[in-house]
Amino acid sequence: MPEPTPMMRQYLDLKAEHPDKILFFRLGDFYEMFRQDAQEASKLLGLTLTHRQGEPMCGIPYHAASGYIKKLLDWGKRIAVCEQSASATGRGMMSRQVTEIYSPGTVVDDNFLTANKPQYVLALFANKTHFALTCADFSTGEILSSEISWEQGSQSLIREIVRLQPKEILISESSHASDSRLAEVLVALHADFLLTTLPDWYFGLPSCLTSVLQHFEVASPKALGWHADSLEVVTMGVILDYAGSRWPGRSLAHLKNFRRYFPGDFVSVDEATARSLEITQSARGGDDWTLFRVLDGTCTSLGGRRLRAWLKFPLKNKKILEARQDKIEYFLGNTSKHLEVRKLLGGMGDWERLSSRLSLDKAGPRDLLGLESSMEKTLVLFEVLEAPFEKVLTEEEFSLLRTNLSLLQRAIDRNTASILQEGGVIAEGFDGKLDSLRYARDHGAELLQAYADEEMKQHGLSTLRLKNNRLIGYFFEVSRIQSENLPSHFRRKQSLVTSERYTTDRLESLQETVSVAKERCIALEKELFIQLTDLLKRELKIFQKIAEAVGECDVFQGLAWVAQRQRYVRPEIHEGYELSIDAGRHPIVEAALQERAFVPNSVHFKSNEILHLLTGPNMSGKSTFLRQTALIVLMAQIGSYVPASSAKIALVDQIFCRVGSSDNLAGGESTFLVEMNEVSNILRNATRESLVIMDEVGRGTSTRDGLSLAWSICEYLLGVVKAKTLFATHYHELTELNDPGKSNYCVLIQEDGEEVIFLRKVLPGAAEHSYGIHVAKLAGLPSSLLKRAKEILEELLLGFGTESGPAFKSSVNSKTQQGRLFDENSLILDEIQSLDLDNTTPLEALLRLERWKRMLKEDS
Repeated sequence: MPEPTPMMRQYLDLKAEHPDKILFFRLGDFYEMFRQDAQEASKLLGLTLTHRQGEPMCGIPYHAASGYIKKLLDWGKRIAVCEQSASATGRGMMSRQVTEIYSPGTVVDDNFLTANKPQYVLALFANKTHFALTCADFSTGEILSSEISWEQGSQSLIREIVRLQPKEILISESSHASDSRLAEVLVALHADFLLTTLPDWYFGLPSCLTSVLQHFEVASPKALGWHADSLEVVTMGVILDYAGSRWPGRSLAHLKNFRRYFPGDFVSVDEATARSLEITQSARGGDDWTLFRVLDGTCTSLGGRRLRAWLKFPLKNKKILEARQDKIEYFLGNTSKHLEVRKLLGGMGDWERLSSRLSLDKAGPRDLLGLESSMEKTLVLFEVLEAPFEKVLTEEEFSLLRTNLSLLQRAIDRNTASILQEGGVIAEGFDGKLDSLRYARDHGAELLQAYADEEMKQHGLSTLRLKNNRLIGYFFEVSRIQSENLPSHFRRKQSLVTSERYTTDRLESLQETVSVAKERCIALEKELFIQLTDLLKRELKIFQKIAEAVGECDVFQGLAWVAQRQRYVRPEIHEGYELSIDAGRHPIVEAALQERAFVPNSVHFKSNEILHLLTGPNMSGKSTFLRQTALIVLMAQIGSYVPASSAKIALVDQIFCRVGSSDNLAGGESTFLVEMNEVSNILRNATRESLVIMDEVGRGTSTRDGLSLAWSICEYLLGVVKAKTLFATHYHELTELNDPGKSNYCVLIQEDGEEVIFLRKVLPGAAEHSYGIHVAKLAGLPSSLLKRAKEILEELLLGFGTESGPAFKSSVNSKTQQGRLFDENSLILDEIQSLDLDNTTPLEALLRLERWKRMLKEDS
């Protein structure tokens, strides 16, 4: 391989310092990538891969870098950006250094963030008995921390990771080993995140404790609610040290307001349930047609993130939930005030992310302009709000906010540039020295000429002229005769045949002022801007208090906005068992239908009712009914109003949802195994206070196996778990299950000849048919196929084949009518015709089927 060029050597040296990142190497107006980086980036970004001296390369224009960086971050990649500058001598190769590093969990620039989503980085650490997690959003300053016993099982950690949905997870190198419990959990997750392994010393308790005490300025971890050897001290220390390595020398002052949380305080929603209910992410990805999108009536990105957090952390505290309902009711009862609040919030900036950029020295001129506008609107907002909203700031804090608002109004130009280096950021009149420099920059020639006129008039120098050339700059030129009468402060610079050239100290000073005025303006503006941001940093605590209050206010008014438009009602919350929803509606489906009417349905669980068995045709709305019940309960437990005519909601501790089918081929799990794993999780963890939703359990195997499993699962739910359960099935035999805690419900249909009309109404009773062939007709299956299916169905209703399929002849390539499944003299047929179905138990029916199967095998 040929010796690399000096430029390539420079690249290789920088790449060696950042081997785990895609290096954007600045060359002129492009960022170039080479070798493996080029091959990877070209595929992910759709770039043309070329070669330079045999080396793979690709590039992007420097001004378009943000879009490409965001795409790579979405792919879970790290990026190092290398900029160029002139060498110290001004000759030779450009000097280059890495100026910015990006990873999915550490971005704080709006260009790379989703406004209403957090950007979490999560640190995990475990010993033999417990695991700890600390989760931080560096773009907002939010930090959450918790410690959980392994006795609660690996699922408890999986639930928390699913709840938080981190972009990046930090673990130690030893935890990454294949036999680590943490590693096993991370492998089991279906979430997308960047896994970052750090040296084990990063997780040392002494160094982490030192980092925590220094950062929070406390003498003992007890001041933060921890004992000295708490695992949370380790994970918090890792987060702080990781942030320190990303932003060296910064104070990280925005990371001082953290919250410990205890999973037992919140409703547990596992991965399968979150996926099935489409709470914050739809089945197709994204948040369109999710519960979050339907409920999001917020006006700020801050409010959107807070609503998302509420959906991730549903409450079990009746008092807090009723307080939330009171605040929603306040807006519903004060329409004019509600509209005024929405208008104020609509023009407000993101307090959290503005504060974070201030703390990290990332705030730009437009950020301060946004902060000024937000301060102004916040002061009005806090004056408008009244009980039940609490007073957020003390009088002293209000005074500080007004002082800072006044400062920003005087300091920042309304038409400020977005980049500090362009100048024009500091308002005219804020700083006298800056005003003088700007005048010199904009009126330099006038200043110099005014001085020349002054000298000419004062000393009677009629021939004095102000001139300029590239060699000696500005000078005074006078005739030889008048040069003899010049005052002493004139110094000769050059002699010509007919005239003399002079300068003065003042002329040289003015010339220097004019020539460097632009550079001095920018330098002074930068200095003043830094002084301004340093002053604002002192108020980060106040800003974070405001952010908390504004975010919650926005959620309350947003939920009121949605409730009013969607005709939601205030549910009654209680701590008993009974669940009663009258005329409930699926919030997402109803929103999708828009002008079309949604058919409401009711559900009532009395104290002695455990399992509602729901039968009905395919496509009749069973799954929708199940999901809407779970969603209404979830909405009630974030404090929201609900889509119903009335609702009495018993607080639940967990929501389980076994709906739909999916496989895990990468993990070697079939659709049926995934289903059974989810059922097992429910049966092991559900309690009397839980809500369980099960749809079509057992359909992924043979009819006999599936029916047996579904039957026994129902019995287990009734006899052992005793959680409120909605169980939808096509196994109509289950309606015969006799238990006082079970009730049968069905979805009504109307038959019109061969047509079936789905009424989508749930009422007590049992369905007789599933109408699968009718649904197949709606899907456009060939008419000949549908005709044949009807023939087979009719014969199956008269007799049974083997477990693996009906005992009838194939109709392939045959246009003749098929014969009967059994010979007219068949003993099996005689037994079927004489069977008393009303007095046959399910077990007896299965035993008869087994005997008939053996008889058919013996005859064949």
